[in-house]
Amino acid sequence: MKTRTHPAFPKIARGLYLYERTGVYYARVKVRGKQLTRSLRANDRALAKQLLVQLRAGQQQLFHFEAITVIAKFQTKFLCLVR
Repeated sequence: MKTRTHPAFPKIARGLYLYERTGVYYARVKVRGKQLTRSLRANDRALAKQLLVQLRAGQQQLFHFEAITVIAKFQTKFLCLVR
């Protein structure tokens, strides 16, 4: 049985991991309680950090938009039932 001396994805920063074989950075963030892993398709650490910030912001906006959509659907159904 082969044992690893170091992980394939060492942690670089909070939510930022580097796949050492290819040099590509990956993001790991939690969205609605689920772990989301995405390739940032970047070999540069500074660029990868910027992309991670954009990914987090996009996920928060998406969650907010989905919440508003769900509330609007319930509101529409409620108004139909009241009439």
